[in-house]
Amino acid sequence: MVVKRIHAIAEEQRPQVIWVREPQQDRGARRKAHLLDVAVEILQEGGLQSLTITSLAERSKTSFGSIYHYFKNKQAIVHAVVERMSHELSLTAREGLEASRWEGVPLEEVLFGYLSWNITMQRDYGGVIQAQRVLAIQDKVVAKELNRVTLQNEKLMRVLLVPRIVELGHGEPDQAFDITLDILRGAVGHRSRLFPPNRKAPPSLRSDQAWIAEVVKMIMAYLAAGASPARKK
Repeated sequence: MVVKRIHAIAEEQRPQVIWVREPQQDRGARRKAHLLDVAVEILQEGGLQSLTITSLAERSKTSFGSIYHYFKNKQAIVHAVVERMSHELSLTAREGLEASRWEGVPLEEVLFGYLSWNITMQRDYGGVIQAQRVLAIQDKVVAKELNRVTLQNEKLMRVLLVPRIVELGHGEPDQAFDITLDILRGAVGHRSRLFPPNRKAPPSLRSDQAWIAEVVKMIMAYLAAGASPARKK
């Protein structure tokens, strides 16, 4: 049979049969991924209220029937988008905050890198993050995943920050870590509210880099204030 003969040919010798149909499962996965990509775009531009089955169908040029084939309703779409984002950000954080990547790097640079990453995350996923917070109020699964990622990032940041805070000679390194983390979260949250996902220009003439540099200075001043007199000299 021809099929057996083709399978017997070495991989590099096989001709390209461009008319062979893509496996149904692969095509289905691509279509679903495309719908999720478009859903993210809609969320980024207009928030949760702008995402509807109609808007998704129009933007993705997909029929209602095809959308309902993959998703039961709007909530299922948002749930899938949030789940994918959470997974991607969790993997990124685990890799980006790996202690070996920051070995020998000063505290200021660690803080600068962390803030830069968070601002980028807000730019890329701000609308989805807002949707996740709304869902978490009524969906225990989403709330549990949000809490898991938050605790994971806190644990990774503790490994990076606490030893460096100790090196500064701060009298209460654990307390200083908690306060520093609160400052980082609050600063990013404030910046993201001033610069929502659908806004095309910064809220002021101060660039992200200049803003981050000032926040880092503030944190370093706070940490230095808690250092022992001997270390301050």
